[in-house]
Amino acid sequence: MSFKKGIMRKVTYDPDNDGVIAVAQTEADMKKSVYDPNEDGVFDAYNVLEHGGRTATLVVAASDSSEKVKAQADYVCDGVDDQVEIQAAIDALPTGGTLGGTVQLLEGTFVISAPIKLRTYMRLQGMHQGATTIKLADNANCNGLEYISDVGGIMITIARMTLAGNKDNNVSGKGIYINTTSGAVLRDFHLDEVFVSSWAEEGIYTNNSTGFKLTRSWIEFNGGAGIKIDGSTQGFITNCVIHGNLHGIWLLNHSGGKYIGNLISGNKKYGIYSQSGIRELYMGNSILGNSADPTHTSSGILLSGSDYSIIIGNLFDGQDNERWGVQIYSSTDGAVVMDNTFYRHWSAPIIDNSTSTQCYMRYSDLFMDCLAASTNYVHSAITGTGAEQEITTGITNPDVPRNISITTTNNASPSGDVTITGVDARGNSVTENITIVPGGTAYGNVAFATVSKITIPAGVSASDTVEVGISDKLGLSNVIYESGDVYKVKKNNADATIGTVNPTYGTVDCATINAGDDFTIYYKSNLNIIS
Repeated sequence: MSFKKGIMRKVTYDPDNDGVIAVAQTEADMKKSVYDPNEDGVFDAYNVLEHGGRTATLVVAASDSSEKVKAQADYVCDGVDDQVEIQAAIDALPTGGTLGGTVQLLEGTFVISAPIKLRTYMRLQGMHQGATTIKLADNANCNGLEYISDVGGIMITIARMTLAGNKDNNVSGKGIYINTTSGAVLRDFHLDEVFVSSWAEEGIYTNNSTGFKLTRSWIEFNGGAGIKIDGSTQGFITNCVIHGNLHGIWLLNHSGGKYIGNLISGNKKYGIYSQSGIRELYMGNSILGNSADPTHTSSGILLSGSDYSIIIGNLFDGQDNERWGVQIYSSTDGAVVMDNTFYRHWSAPIIDNSTSTQCYMRYSDLFMDCLAASTNYVHSAITGTGAEQEITTGITNPDVPRNISITTTNNASPSGDVTITGVDARGNSVTENITIVPGGTAYGNVAFATVSKITIPAGVSASDTVEVGISDKLGLSNVIYESGDVYKVKKNNADATIGTVNPTYGTVDCATINAGDDFTIYYKSNLNIIS
């Protein structure tokens, strides 16, 4: 081990000069120095806190740092048990009250064989993820960074570094381990621009914390959960990639957390596993191809006893690995699932075993004073010409959104498709091709609210005519995804049998509609996009 004795130095990092510029100071000046509050990577040389507080910056070089920066560092590691020098720097920071400071790790790899013990009011910072690495030695089988306390703590920040767990050569160890006991709480624990990879257990574990924040980080290929948060409040994870872990994020006994704008992909089991939480927000995440183990039985997000959580505006692509996009246990109350998009879940996009989840909006569409089905209501008989005709005049719109009928004579074997162009019950522009039945009536599936054009095929000669009418399938004004979404039909204010429901076209077959009939169709429309 090597330790650089002598006066501690105040150091200013200069990104334009590819290294560290050190200015020798007196020990008294060192005690006055502070880390730049703007967090822009600049250490001010002579800033002084006027009212008692003083923080310091101490610099640690790796064994493979350049000779230039080694010469200017306060501590120099030799590549073996490098936690000793790093710990010495942490322990040398001022103590008492709100005193503390920054330990700056320079570029290179720091090999540790025992945990680095964190303390309150400190910042442990590298140069950036690709430049500064703390690596666990072979067979060390320990955590990387630790804070264990029965009295709590405040303001610990880890930034701009890689924590490499070397799990191929270790059977235990977490990248970052925070555990406060006896009812104590750690406040304001922040991680920014960290790459936590290949730990035998969790990448990050925190217990009994409030204000935990993880930003702009990459958490991948850890043997346990990428991030496990237990007994904590007001957590915040944003702009992170969480990939290839056992679970992506595992939440236990937590409340008030916000998980926004993350990529959570390829984890072996759950993307997010939430147990016994309350009032959590999951928003704007891309949750892709989790449940990557061979059984493929897990989901993108699981809520188990996590009440009043909101899952909104996320992209769920199961990639045929995830069984469900969102899985909600019966023990969960008051969840809201809305404005999400779901693709490729091999069982279903959402499985909801709770009775209080809001992932549907309930609607009722009223069809008043309907006309009886008519073979020529939309257009009377159109004589063929042996050439394609486009008819845009003489059209009467359906009385209510309903499907179209095509009735054709059979004098000269008419053939082809009649094309109907118009607007459906949801206000979408649509076309439908209905194949002629010579001497009979063919029925379409689309419920047209308006018809703007009828195209008669060239297969209809002057010997035959085509009539365009209305039939008995009524169109709903909102999307449905399965036939069970329609749960009640009233005809003339009395309960009626629910006819065939077609989710593809959003229609309900009301059998025979008589003149003057009133229908009310009750249904639920998923608040998410299901593809």
